[in-house]
Amino acid sequence: MSNLLAVTSSINADNSVSNALISDFIKQWKEGNPDTAVSRRDVAHEAVPHLDGATVGAFYTPAEHHDDQAKQLLALSDTLVEE
Repeated sequence: MSNLLAVTSSINADNSVSNALISDFIKQWKEGNPDTAVSRRDVAHEAVPHLDGATVGAFYTPAEHHDDQAKQLLALSDTLVEE
């Protein structure tokens, strides 16, 4: 099984030509590759924060010392890596 990550960034959402093109591409790709898992990430409506010191610090802190903020930062990082 292959994976396809489609990242969109248009503020026009459903009225976006580029989003329509990506949707068409995904449809055509899936026709030829039906086992592909598709993930979509819309960075215009759900921004991905820049890597910062708090996140890097969480990477190097043992899990038993993670506070709620570190857990949230690492959860987002894990989600993005999985995509």
